[in-house]
Amino acid sequence: MSSLNTTVPARTQTIGEVIDSTKNNFVLTDSEIDRVEGLVSTSTTTSSTNLSAHNDSATAHGVDALDTRITANEDELFDGRGTKDTLDERLSVAIEQDGTIRLSEFSGRYIDNSDVATYVDNRNFTVPGDRTGVYIVGAILRITVVSGYVYGIVQSSTYTTSTNVQLLSDYQVLTNPISKVEMSLLAFDNAVETVAATNSTDITNLQNQMSAYLATGDKTLTNSDSPYTVLATDRVLICDTTAGSITIDYPAVATSENRQLVVKKIIAANTVTRDGNSSETIDGSTTQAMTTQWDKATDYCNGTEWFQIA
Repeated sequence: MSSLNTTVPARTQTIGEVIDSTKNNFVLTDSEIDRVEGLVSTSTTTSSTNLSAHNDSATAHGVDALDTRITANEDELFDGRGTKDTLDERLSVAIEQDGTIRLSEFSGRYIDNSDVATYVDNRNFTVPGDRTGVYIVGAILRITVVSGYVYGIVQSSTYTTSTNVQLLSDYQVLTNPISKVEMSLLAFDNAVETVAATNSTDITNLQNQMSAYLATGDKTLTNSDSPYTVLATDRVLICDTTAGSITIDYPAVATSENRQLVVKKIIAANTVTRDGNSSETIDGSTTQAMTTQWDKATDYCNGTEWFQIA
């Protein structure tokens, strides 16, 4: 135990002397000093060990969580970019060098609509219900018949008690019976490239048919053609009124929805009259007159009436 000197300091001591005296009078034995040092050392070691263990645990947990997150991100990136190692390899799967889509990768993609088709003739078949929204003009079909596949492009589809689908003529023909109808994921724009690989003769016929259609799109009219009834293939009508006036009879609005027709007057003399079907109107009137050289009208039908839009 410590011994304490009980000598009372003189009243004349300063505060500093009192502090020094008190400090000097409080004496620990050597064994007591060793005991205190031991307690301090043990406490410090225990605290250090606990802190180290806590840090190791926190670090390990953080590394594991980070590693798990990195692995998940790598898997997501790999799934998203595909299985090829490089970007060039991945692009070469579906894109040609000129940037266009590689059709060979898509030409075999067909969707089975599960429609039960009934053969009508070599260009037509029917399916139950109103399927005109599925068999749209230009859709590419792969039709399974006894001899294999027949490839065709929808020319029209109409509904009464069932949907009748008509294919473009001068093309592969249908045979009876039809066991399946599938629709290509490709649009009409790619029909030429898609079917060319299947039958070069068929595609030549298709190209000739399309060329013939485009050739009939523009037509020059004279007085001898008047009155002229607009055909389904007409797009631009050039009117030469040298020999006399020309009347153009417009088609019914019910069969002309979303159609545009351009009429151009190239001669100053005489008149070009655009005449709506029956009582149907063009810009609110049953007829519209063009009297000036170089007059031009672009008429659009919304299914109810015609409007001059340019």
